[in-house]
Amino acid sequence: MSPEPGDRLAFWNSRAALGETSGTQDLIARELEIRYLSRWLPKAGGRVLDAGCGNGYTLERLQGAGSGGFLGYGFDFSPAMVEQAQARLPLGVIFQGDLREIPSRLGAFGLVYTQRALINLETAADQRAAIRNLGECVAAGGHLVLMECSVYGLRNLNRLRQQVGLPEVVAPFHNRYLFDDEVTGVALHGMDFLQVDYPLDTYAFLSRVVQARLAMDEGHEPIYDHPINQMALMLDGPMVPHCGQGRAFVWRRM
Repeated sequence: MSPEPGDRLAFWNSRAALGETSGTQDLIARELEIRYLSRWLPKAGGRVLDAGCGNGYTLERLQGAGSGGFLGYGFDFSPAMVEQAQARLPLGVIFQGDLREIPSRLGAFGLVYTQRALINLETAADQRAAIRNLGECVAAGGHLVLMECSVYGLRNLNRLRQQVGLPEVVAPFHNRYLFDDEVTGVALHGMDFLQVDYPLDTYAFLSRVVQARLAMDEGHEPIYDHPINQMALMLDGPMVPHCGQGRAFVWRRM
């Protein structure tokens, strides 16, 4: 039985005060996501919208990574997350909101992104509605970058894990992972679909296959910051293509 919406809200409210681990305990994966998102930052003076911003950690990091700075906006459905983000980003515009009902008053942004936010919606219809709403927020020449978890990526990862005797990874109760064609098949008015990127594939192979198997052999749980996992921060390009759960779907407004 699928969890109730309130269960999701209670879960994320409970994680709001966990600092950099509020969205995930996997800090190397998050670092790789932030590095990837930084490539799409607009020029100085632009505006960036973090849709499902959590406690504002990624938006804060991106402001430090940008050349010349940008005005950061963010929203989240969790009141506790919004409170933390407002404290973290006193110069940003942070508010409580829903991916499916983005207010038009926000205007347009040079970059709109999600970071594992759409997977918290319960149905494919809700996810498609959210993607269309986010597309409407992108300025001319700007980009929509959806960093989400893929059903196909999880299947590929589990095939590799099975080959080395590891149990399957199961998606968390509060997530509905996306089918890639559900995302790429959404028509966004005035926007071109550019590409699907796989910024976490090397990390997924090293952490969820190599290090996970070694940990099993040594009789302990996998370690998120293990030196094997940290190698992904030094390696460029996927070692085993399309094996990770993470995907980045990218559009550009004409």
